[in-house]
Amino acid sequence: MPHISLTWSHEFCETANKVKAGFAEFGNSFGTFESEGYDAGAETYTAELGITAYKGKHFSLFLNYDLGIKEDYVANAVTGGLKFYF
Repeated sequence: MPHISLTWSHEFCETANKVKAGFAEFGNSFGTFESEGYDAGAETYTAELGITAYKGKHFSLFLNYDLGIKEDYVANAVTGGLKFYF
């Protein structure tokens, strides 16, 4: 049984995280520092293509390909497996 899935999501919050830290061992003598994380962008697009083969009532085999796309980021994954139903 083939299947396909397409999704889009939008992140409404701030996408870049900031971290403010200091060294507890030294108290305030070194002060604190701040680091800003990577801004991954607000839009995400994903696609999944797959096929599942059923063998009787209790077994199935599957193979999937997943693609995720963001601004400056692309992820690929291939997964497969055997499922047992009871």
